[in-house]
Amino acid sequence: MEPNPGPVPDPDLAVQADLAATHDHDQEDATARHEQIASALWVALRQLGVTGGQMLILGEDPEVYAGLPATERRIPHGTTAELTAPVPSTRWPHTGLPLRRPLNLDPDPFDVVIDNIPSNDMVLRSTEASEKHLEYQQLHVLGAIGLTRPGGIIALLASSRLLDHPDQRTRLQMEGAVDLLGAVRLPAGALRRTPGNDGPVDLLLMLRTWPVTTTFADSWPVTLDGTTVHLAEYFNDHPEHVLGTLTSQTNPWGSPTTTVVPHPGDLLPQLQAALNDITSSAHTRKLITQPAAADLDAPIGYSITEPETQIPRVNAERPVGELDEARAVVGRRRAQRRSTRPTTSSDPAQRARETHGDPETPGL
Repeated sequence: MEPNPGPVPDPDLAVQADLAATHDHDQEDATARHEQIASALWVALRQLGVTGGQMLILGEDPEVYAGLPATERRIPHGTTAELTAPVPSTRWPHTGLPLRRPLNLDPDPFDVVIDNIPSNDMVLRSTEASEKHLEYQQLHVLGAIGLTRPGGIIALLASSRLLDHPDQRTRLQMEGAVDLLGAVRLPAGALRRTPGNDGPVDLLLMLRTWPVTTTFADSWPVTLDGTTVHLAEYFNDHPEHVLGTLTSQTNPWGSPTTTVVPHPGDLLPQLQAALNDITSSAHTRKLITQPAAADLDAPIGYSITEPETQIPRVNAERPVGELDEARAVVGRRRAQRRSTRPTTSSDPAQRARETHGDPETPGL
């Protein structure tokens, strides 16, 4: 006789847990941690050759990741926005940086794109919410790549599921368009500590290039604490870039996942050491930012199969169609959001300033 597995948890409880996590996410401020991550990130970007050009900052706390001092920030903590500015020539913090909202829905590719993907630390329990959360992370990644010029740098803060999830198709699209310079996995609770908001987050550094030289699409089954979970091949090869101890986390409503128990001590020195290792490796491999030269429509090499099958490492001459599509989706969402933004003035010029910001005045 088969053993009784016990009662199946009520799916409605998963939905309630997700609602509570969403509420708590909006209440808990992660700005102090974002400031630490951003300061270490900009040191790494400088080491990778970022000295000029135009940058796009997406996601949560964009002023923080642009390096704007706290005294000059105008957006409330935790707000999601899209901002552009010239890459600052000054050292951190970037005082007086002329941040603006993008006026063009389809801008020229940027030299640097930094995307702190919203809700990247959330751990959602219901099947539908969890799938949508992963899809949202994937869309942001592909959109960020599509908005970066060849030779440019992409820095992402994404859910650890982006690299760990068994479905490799999005990673294969990434792999065909960028070289992964490196990734750092932050421990659980690094950004927020409330239940449902304490998921591990990965900081990825990528170079938009063709042809690519790195592979990172695979995610392998591994056993952690007697439980089988999927782990990204990158962290299987580079455990030193996991800022803590890898372990498994059960989910009453789904498959177990990986999590990271933090190491003792301050997180910032650990992050700085990992990023320094990544930038040193990038220089050794000659993978640093380059002057703009290539065409965004250059073919990329990858093939997509079902995640249960072996992924063939073959080159297929294929334009960056999926990236262009993701880029178009980003543009449509921007346009839709702006078209529904309420206005309070009957003056057309004033409404334009409320929608797009004053083009003559630094700031938003």
